[in-house]
Amino acid sequence: MELLDIHTHHLAESTFSAIKNIRFLNEEFSPEPGRYYSIGIHPWDVELEDEIDWGLFEELAMHPQVLAVGECGIDKLVHKELLPAQECIFLRQLGIAERLLKPVLIHNVKSTEVISLMKGRSPGLIPWILHGFRGKEPLVCNLSDMDFISHSVPDTTKILYVLYHLTDCFWKQMMQRRIFMKFIRKWLIH
Repeated sequence: MELLDIHTHHLAESTFSAIKNIRFLNEEFSPEPGRYYSIGIHPWDVELEDEIDWGLFEELAMHPQVLAVGECGIDKLVHKELLPAQECIFLRQLGIAERLLKPVLIHNVKSTEVISLMKGRSPGLIPWILHGFRGKEPLVCNLSDMDFISHSVPDTTKILYVLYHLTDCFWKQMMQRRIFMKFIRKWLIH
């Protein structure tokens, strides 16, 4: 069975098998035909806050090959003195994602409570995907009940939910449903 890797730092060999993450402040965005991307400001880059060009960020996030915003979020183990700035940067990216109807790929280290509060206050228009989440089962269930999606938990229903939202939110406008349907047929046949 072939799955779409919704978060990687390397381009996949075949097109439409992965969404490559671009760290906005550290990498240049040079999209290749047939490839898909996410773009975000990682919490590890919070010390570069003064260098963020939010106009450029939103422009790049609007690119038709950019399918998600992130990796973004809060990490309480790095730059502890800059946690308020991490929260502000994360909230700004969430606002852009909501406006563009693109899911967010969330980096969450010891920040579940804060991120859950933010999710509770959001309009709920887009999927919130927890990248690399390795929490214990009760926490996973609680987050799932709040409509978080865990990228790490091998849950076919959740993966299909993410794929559905990727299709519904973006590809409808870009007439990419045919690509999705080819992919899903191939995936279901294997």
